[in-house]
Amino acid sequence: MKLADTLNSKDNNFNLLRLSAATFVLIHHMHVFLGESGRVHWIAGEVMGSAVQIFIIISGFLVTKSWMNDPRPFLFVKKRALRIFPALACSVLLAVLIIGPLVTRADLKLYFSHPGTTEYLKNVFLFPVYYYLPGVFMNNPYPHAVNGSLWSLPIEVFLYGLLIILGLTRVVGKRVLVAGIAVLLIAGEQYFKPALSASRVFFLTMPVSFLLSLGIFFFIGALYYLYAEKIVLNKWAALLLLPLFVVANKLPLSELIRYAVLPYIVLYVAYSDIAFIKFFQKMDVSYGVYVYAFPIQQTVVHYYYGQLGTYTILMMSLAIVLAVSYLSWRFVEKPSLAWAHRRSADGGGGTPAGVRHDGAPTDKSARKSGKKRSKRKGRTT
Repeated sequence: MKLADTLNSKDNNFNLLRLSAATFVLIHHMHVFLGESGRVHWIAGEVMGSAVQIFIIISGFLVTKSWMNDPRPFLFVKKRALRIFPALACSVLLAVLIIGPLVTRADLKLYFSHPGTTEYLKNVFLFPVYYYLPGVFMNNPYPHAVNGSLWSLPIEVFLYGLLIILGLTRVVGKRVLVAGIAVLLIAGEQYFKPALSASRVFFLTMPVSFLLSLGIFFFIGALYYLYAEKIVLNKWAALLLLPLFVVANKLPLSELIRYAVLPYIVLYVAYSDIAFIKFFQKMDVSYGVYVYAFPIQQTVVHYYYGQLGTYTILMMSLAIVLAVSYLSWRFVEKPSLAWAHRRSADGGGGTPAGVRHDGAPTDKSARKSGKKRSKRKGRTT
């Protein structure tokens, strides 16, 4: 089937894919938190290590679709902001107001007056990201870090902003130019790879190596949407590419192989017929799992490390994270998204009534203006 034939189908697995990716992150972090990274089989490590890349591929694909369907900057920003920031703010407050006071080794008065607490609250703005709270998780096997998962969110927001700029300058509509941007990013990453590997270089507080890598996946996801009528999704092709993706890091030019292979696999799975598809369409708790898991897992490790086994701690953490993520989806994220889409349907800003987004009049407005001209012509004859 061609990708273009499926674009408007509501029967897709994006929620399932995102939840799987968020769960991969949770499992990967669990082994890190317990100091057991070396026990993870390398194949499982490859799959879990691709989680953020899966998020970004999906994001590039879907937000490009969103922009092309409705290129109004204000509404685009509103939709993205209401998807990211409400749950992020709840995650930050959960860490500062509940988890921090429970586990900190600092005096509570000192904890709340400490500059580190104020800095951590600034995570609701994302730039920059702060990872520590005073006295929190000091004795954990992976000490001090409160929510390391936040590192990818500034990059994603930056890429949204870049897409708006490219959209307003009409670059997004010219897919050859978008392909050129992806090629330039790949070339830049390969050329500067030795320098970026030797030292950590930052741009607007974001690690440049990660910004380049995720930026490439983002624009490849965008290209899959822009070239949808030329892309054929085939089960056997996806199955053949899957082992190539798994062993990519064992091969020369591993990054290039991943750029070529992973987006195809992700979008094939997104539009394939998988059982329980309707269940996963009802809610999307994946973002909640991503932003709440790290501090909750660290808290479980804080209380039960050395008392319970790895998989017991993992399952306990997963159960709590899913429960919190569901509550976040039900009472925070879903209402926010509903409000954003309701305002979008009301036409909140951007294009005048009766005018298409490309500046041409709609059929309705054209008919009205045609009737007016006919009436004027009838009066003058």
